[in-house]
Amino acid sequence: MRKIVMVCLALVLVFGFATVAGTQMAASEKVTVTGEVSNMARFDGYLFSKLKAIGSKSEGPFYFLQRWDYSETPVIKKTMSWEEDPNLQKFLGKKVIIEGTLEQKGIRYEKIEKNPQLGPVPMK
Repeated sequence: MRKIVMVCLALVLVFGFATVAGTQMAASEKVTVTGEVSNMARFDGYLFSKLKAIGSKSEGPFYFLQRWDYSETPVIKKTMSWEEDPNLQKFLGKKVIIEGTLEQKGIRYEKIEKNPQLGPVPMK
């Protein structure tokens, strides 16, 4: 397990809030980390794709999560650039909850599920 000071800071700066290990943090709150916790977070929103590299041999879907503030965060797929990711493909056009880590290029997902609620997932 790693200390998550940088991950928490990145989540707060990018999204304004985040849920890390079940704790809600807002951008206005001071973050103090006294121990070690997982760097996994939950992201919720609408999953969609755009076609990338149109007309080339590497043409393929590029996945995004549209957040409730209308920002679009890339979701890193686990296949080659020209291939569809079957785990993401079945959730296209749906409101989802993604568990994963936020990296420089986007969200690296570990688990994805349909969001049964109409709005944002309440923080615990």
